[in-house]
Amino acid sequence: DAAVEAPAGLLIYEPAWAPTTASGARPDGVLLVLDDDSERLAELRRLAGRVIAVRSGTAFARTGADTFTLDPSAEEDHRALARALGDEGVVPAAVLHLWPLGQDGAPARAAAFALARAWMTSCATTLPVVYAHTGAEEDPEHAAVGGFARGVRREQPKLALKTVRLDPALGRTEQCRALLAEAAAWQDIEVRVTPVGREVLGFKRVLSADGPDVPVARDGGTYLITGGAGGLGRLVARHLAGRARVEIALLGRSARGPAEEAAVAELVALGARAQYYSCDVTDPLSVAGTVSDVVAELGPLTGVLHAAGVVEDGLLLNKDSAAIHRVTAPKILGTRLLDEATREAPLDYFLLFSSTTSVLGTVGTTDYTAGNRYLDAFAHHREALRARGTRHGRSLSVNWPLWAEGGMRINPAVERTVLEVNGLEALDTSDGLAALEFALRHDACQLAVFRGDVARLEQRLTMHGADQDRKADQDRKADQDGRADQGREADQDREADVAAGPGPAGAERPGVSADALCRELVGIFAGVLKLSEQDLDPEEDLADYGVDSIAAMHALDILEQRYRTAIVPSLVARRRTLRALAEHLAGELPAAPSGPASGQDPAAAPEPSEVPDPATVRVPDQPSVPVPVLALGTEPVPVLAAEPRSASPKETP
Repeated sequence: DAAVEAPAGLLIYEPAWAPTTASGARPDGVLLVLDDDSERLAELRRLAGRVIAVRSGTAFARTGADTFTLDPSAEEDHRALARALGDEGVVPAAVLHLWPLGQDGAPARAAAFALARAWMTSCATTLPVVYAHTGAEEDPEHAAVGGFARGVRREQPKLALKTVRLDPALGRTEQCRALLAEAAAWQDIEVRVTPVGREVLGFKRVLSADGPDVPVARDGGTYLITGGAGGLGRLVARHLAGRARVEIALLGRSARGPAEEAAVAELVALGARAQYYSCDVTDPLSVAGTVSDVVAELGPLTGVLHAAGVVEDGLLLNKDSAAIHRVTAPKILGTRLLDEATREAPLDYFLLFSSTTSVLGTVGTTDYTAGNRYLDAFAHHREALRARGTRHGRSLSVNWPLWAEGGMRINPAVERTVLEVNGLEALDTSDGLAALEFALRHDACQLAVFRGDVARLEQRLTMHGADQDRKADQDRKADQDGRADQGREADQDREADVAAGPGPAGAERPGVSADALCRELVGIFAGVLKLSEQDLDPEEDLADYGVDSIAAMHALDILEQRYRTAIVPSLVARRRTLRALAEHLAGELPAAPSGPASGQDPAAAPEPSEVPDPATVRVPDQPSVPVPVLALGTEPVPVLAAEPRSASPKETP
C-alpha cells in the first residue's frame, strides 16, 4: 500500500535508541551500592575506591564499618540508612541500585519507589541514582522505573534517578565500568549498554506511515474496550461503531448504571451490538471470566483497547505504597491480565492507551508516569512475542496528550496559560481519532502524539534522527557542560530550591521580608483554597487545610509569576507551614519586579472567581534538565499530562 502522511497539524514521534557517548568522568567520592553480589562489590571497590555496601535483608542494621543491611521495599529502612550516613558526614557521590540485576521487576520496582521517597529530602547536591537491570530485550517491569525517573526529576531535580539496561553478554568488569560511567552521565534518563556501545532512549519525528493497513474496525469484528463507558474509551467506541458493523464490549469497574446504559445506547443507535460488563482489570478471575463471557456472547475478539486507569495526584513524598499500587495496578497488572486472557485470540491489534506523562514526566504523577511507561514497554514486549508466534495482532501503545473532549477538558481559567507556556494545544476529537487510524498504519510499537509548536516541544524531547544526531550530540554536550557548571556553583552557594530569575549574571538578590512574604502566601493560599485569610493560620500544617499537590502547585505558580522565578514543587511538602515556607523563600526570592507579573499588591490574594477549582487545575511543571531548578526566560514551564488532574482517586483513560 502507498504511504500515508501524518494527519495535518499533528506532531507524532516514535521512540528510538541512538549511540551516545557518556559525558563526564566516574563519580569522585564515596559510592553507595545496593547489591548482594560480593564479587561485583569487590570489583567496584577496585575501580572506584570507597564503597558503602548495602545488602538486602529483613530489617535495617549496620554490619560493619562500610556495610549495612535493609529491607529493599521498606522506606523507613532507606531513611535510616540516609540518617546514619548523614550523622557521619558521608555524602554519597552516587547510588548504584544493583539489586534489580538479580531480582524480578516487580520487587525491584517497589524498592526503587522506597529508595526515591527516602532520598528526596536528603539531597543537598545532585545525587545520581543508577537503577541497573539486565536483559537482551526490554522488560516492562524494569522499564516502568524509567517513567518513574522522569516524574521524580520533576519533583526533585537533584535526585537524578535513571535506568540502565545491561546486556547479559557483558562481563563483570565491563558491567562495573559501565555503571560508573552512567553515574557520571546522569543527564541521560534511560540507557542501554551492549558490548558494542551505549545507547540513549530518545524520539524521532514520524511524517508518514507505510505499514500494513490494519483497520480500526471491520464488519463482524468484536472489540473489547476497558474504560469504555467514559473518557477516551467512549469516544473511540463511538468511532468504531461508526466505521463498521461491529460488536463492542465496554468494560468498567463500576456496576451497570444510567451512565453505562447511555454509553451502550449510543453505540446501538450507531448500528453496533454493544454490552457493558462490570470488570476489575486488576483481578485475574474477573478479567478471565469477563473475557470468556464477551467471547461467548459477542463472538471471538478482533481488537483489545485498554483505556482504563486511575489517577491520584500528589507529590511522591505524600504517597504511600497503597496509593501507588492503586494507580499502577490498572496499568501494569491490568495490561498483563488482559494479555494473558487474550493470548490465543486471533486479534487484529492489542492497543494500549498510554500518556505523554511517560515521555515528558509531570509533577504529582510519578506513579502514573511509571504505569504508562510500563504500557509503552509492554507493547514492545508483546510484539516480540508475536514475532515468535505466541501472540496475534499488532501491539501498539499510544502516548495521548490532553484531549479537549470526552472527560479530558481542563478548567478554562488555566487552560490558555498552561497550553501557551508549553507551546501545545489540546487535541480535538477529530485529530485524536485521525491519529489513532494513522498509528495503526505505522509499524512502530509506540507513538507519541502532540499538537503545537514543534520547536518548543522538541526542546523537551531527546531527539534522534539521521540528520540531527551529530549536531544534537554536540549541542547537548556543550549544554550539559554549561549546566553542570551552573549546578556546581548553585550547590556550593545554597540549597537550590529556587532558581535565579532573569537579570544580569551575578546580580545581587535583595530578597524579601519574611513577614511580608508570609502575608502574601496567606493571601495566595486563601484564594486557592477559597477561604478567608483570617481562617488560615500560617503556623498550622497546610495538610490540615486540605492542601494537596494540586492546590500547592497552583499557589506556587502564582508566586512564580509574581517573582519571575521557578520554585521546586516538593518544597511545600518539606516546609509544611506557610511560616516555614516564607522563612525559607525570603532569602532566596528576588524583590518582586515591576511589570505585568507583579502589578498587583503582593499581599493581595487572587479574586476567588479567578482561582480555578483545584480538582481541575493542570499542574505547572519544571524544566526537563535534571539540575537545580533553572528558570527559562521569565516564566516557569508547565507540562501537560494526558488526563484531568484530581486530588482524589479517579478512573481515567
